[in-house]
Amino acid sequence: DQARVQRDAAAKRARRARFGIGWNPERAPRSAEIAEKLGYPLASPDALCCVVLEEGSKSVVVSQTLDPAAAVNLEYLSVALQVRRREGREPVFSLDPIEAGAA
Repeated sequence: DQARVQRDAAAKRARRARFGIGWNPERAPRSAEIAEKLGYPLASPDALCCVVLEEGSKSVVVSQTLDPAAAVNLEYLSVALQVRRREGREPVFSLDPIEAGAA
């Protein structure tokens, strides 16, 4: 049983290396650049941000937050809004592998 567990772990590490999957801090999305382009610079590149409804103007603005539960990834939000606008539905993401040329 221990040998099987070790083989499975080795195979998993090999697949992660081959396909570049797994958590990597260099690939973590950052919202600071997008916030700055929108005119809402954040205090640091690693700062968390959220969107806030301004009651008076009924507009949405980007703001910095310390609460991870309130944080939003602006890049993902942008993609989701583009799909919603173009396709009329929410985006569908999948981690299922696809065959080369099938997409």
